[in-house]
Amino acid sequence: PELEAPPGHARFAALAAQDGFAVRIATAPLSSAALADVSILGLPMPTQPFTASEREAIQQFVEAGGGLLAIGDHTDVDGTSSALNPVIGSFGVHLRFDTVWRRPDAAVPDIAAAPGPLTIGLPRWYSSVGGSLELDAGATAVMLGGAMVFSDAGSLDADARLGDARHGPGEPVGDLPTAALRAQGRGRVVVLADSAALQNV
Repeated sequence: PELEAPPGHARFAALAAQDGFAVRIATAPLSSAALADVSILGLPMPTQPFTASEREAIQQFVEAGGGLLAIGDHTDVDGTSSALNPVIGSFGVHLRFDTVWRRPDAAVPDIAAAPGPLTIGLPRWYSSVGGSLELDAGATAVMLGGAMVFSDAGSLDADARLGDARHGPGEPVGDLPTAALRAQGRGRVVVLADSAALQNV
């Protein structure tokens, strides 16, 4: 895959290489020519917005059969949602300005894999302080928070833009997508709203 990997995500590149991919880091603007020999484009936690021409190149790349793996996180931390939403929004997926928290009475994390080809053989998925996704028609939840988690709206004035970690009026409870899949043209798009599992440890 072609990767735009910020500091802290070298493990993501290492895992891809371990699985047999020839990994390289994008150092120039994305274009149809730059993506011509790429099978999977990874966008882990980008912090700078993509240009209109880059977004068009990504759209065409997926339509032609490429895979896109977009990785964001909670509350637009480091500007990742602002960078990713114009890209993934064209595929019917949006990162919310929120954090997914467990309810105080939850004994265990309540985020489970939805049955499907992407989750076959997945024993568990590590989730930390991530966000949730808003899905349009055509996008399918791959990981879903159950009744023991809630969406906590972020705050622009708080550290890391986190909210108050308490469930408030109007904040959704349960059925919170934290990862999603969208088939588009001949390609597929996978979006994660929590980068913890692919960060360096």
